[in-house]
Amino acid sequence: MLNTIRENAKWFVAVPIACFAALIFVDWGMSPGNDMTQKNVVGKVDGEKISFASFDKEVEAEAKKLTGEGQELDAGQYANIRAEVFEKIARSLILNKQFEVYGLEGSPLEVLTFFKMNPPPGAEKAPIFMGPDSQFSRTKYLQWLSNPKVFDDPYMRMMEEQASKQILPEKQMGVLVAAAQPVSDLELLFRLRMDRPRMWGVVVTASADSFRVEPASVTAAQAKAWFDGHLDTLWHSKKAAVLPYVAFDKAPTRADSIQSKGQIDSVAMLARSGEKFEDLARNYSEDPGSAKQGGDLGGFQSLKNWVPEFAAAVRKLDSGKISDPVATRFGWHVIKCKGRKIENGDTLYSLAHVLVTVQISPESIDALKARAETFRKLVKSGKSLEEAAKAVGSKVEHTFPIEEGVLSVALPSGFIAGLGNFAFRDDATVSEVLESPKTVVVAGRGKIYPPGHDFDLVLSVAQERAAHEQAVQKAKAWIDQHASAIAACDTSSACIKGLGKLTSSVYIGRPRGAFLPGFGYALPEFLKLTHSSARHGWSGSVSSAPGAMMVRVDSLVDMTPAEMQQELPTGRLYAKRARAGRSFASWYDWCRSLAKVDNHLDRYFRD
Repeated sequence: MLNTIRENAKWFVAVPIACFAALIFVDWGMSPGNDMTQKNVVGKVDGEKISFASFDKEVEAEAKKLTGEGQELDAGQYANIRAEVFEKIARSLILNKQFEVYGLEGSPLEVLTFFKMNPPPGAEKAPIFMGPDSQFSRTKYLQWLSNPKVFDDPYMRMMEEQASKQILPEKQMGVLVAAAQPVSDLELLFRLRMDRPRMWGVVVTASADSFRVEPASVTAAQAKAWFDGHLDTLWHSKKAAVLPYVAFDKAPTRADSIQSKGQIDSVAMLARSGEKFEDLARNYSEDPGSAKQGGDLGGFQSLKNWVPEFAAAVRKLDSGKISDPVATRFGWHVIKCKGRKIENGDTLYSLAHVLVTVQISPESIDALKARAETFRKLVKSGKSLEEAAKAVGSKVEHTFPIEEGVLSVALPSGFIAGLGNFAFRDDATVSEVLESPKTVVVAGRGKIYPPGHDFDLVLSVAQERAAHEQAVQKAKAWIDQHASAIAACDTSSACIKGLGKLTSSVYIGRPRGAFLPGFGYALPEFLKLTHSSARHGWSGSVSSAPGAMMVRVDSLVDMTPAEMQQELPTGRLYAKRARAGRSFASWYDWCRSLAKVDNHLDRYFRD
């Protein structure tokens, strides 16, 4: 408790704390669809149990945050929430043990100072803290906070406990860990050489993206050569699996389109019978951008802005007229022409519309699931995946490598909950029918790769990396080919751009370590060029990961040794502050790797 404040408090002001707390906390509940609440442990951290009840409350709280923002959560998103909450609880348990070891805790004065600087979530909207201008009043908040009775409220006691036992100890640990990694003068001098010297000149770059090489064109031999030269890059520390699967995309059927056509026909009939078009748009349109505006599409515009089917229907409309239903890739439209005018030889139209999108119906989804179940039964009966896929009019695809422990797996159609768990089981030859918002999936048993290096596992990645390196070399060759023309352009950006696939960046008193578009900060190859190049002349070309470049340095103003020494104290203080957060993150990762974490979520959920 904040004993120091309470002992010295001279007055008390009654405050409706419950009203404020209601803005901060939500009711707890159980996760939807869960019928396994009789189990009581979802995991352990160094032997300390994580109860199902506390875990499920946090999952529901996170879900409510998202649904309160208007998001509809699917199975994959719920799986991600569960994984994130588990890691959050594990992190808290790991850190609490470390804070106990080091005796870290926020003092009453530190807690009070923290609350003064960081009002609790919801305080900015609480009516009791609103000033005369209906804005958050820090004065009112501080007056409220100075009342010792505030912390008698159970919600504030909980927040006080969180600040004292978790938030402030984490900041203290960050300082301790950073103190164990002092910033050397050599590091600071390097940083100063990046930030303080100023350069005048021009840099010409050719991005590898402009010379893209398709990974499919890279031969297996070329990919193997790249793999052999980058073994540390493509090393995996956990078991990995590649699964064959069949996906049934949730695309609307002809029947779904006919159903939407019936809805838009009704809207068109109401519009022609005299119903106000603006009201129809507000009530029926599924275009969120225009519905609130009564269907208005943003004033007079050229038909070049619209898809061909939409534009063709508009050309037939006079001012005030309403179109027949029109189908585009966005769905079904009824369009009203609000006016036409000619400007610069082009006819511009002011339009409004009602959009009815074509959604896949429950019946169509049921039909997809039935196809998926048929495929599954064929595989269980002994058919190969290819034979079963052909029988249901589909094809077999393969996932990217799935590391052990990953719950939801990314496919081209989105994340699929359940694949990660199925990948490393050995009790079934084919998965259950799995579902995401965009697809229905059934997977077969795949190949398991042990930790280490495996060329077959990363073939596609090696091809991509090798293709990128080829693109970099093409970028360098392009700059070499146009070197004399670049020099003839001098510093004219327009001239250099006219050569094609080249970009120039002019430096007028900019730090050498400043951001170079498309190439990043303090690129080593760039720094080397600016240091070694003769003044007022163009350097040769060099390649780097993003592409290739050449430089012309007209002037470079460096710092003197005396100036650098003078800047060291300020730089040391700044570096310590910047290092604290990074050091803490690295320290926690180390603690997490040493902790014995048992995750039993797969016993509760099919993730």
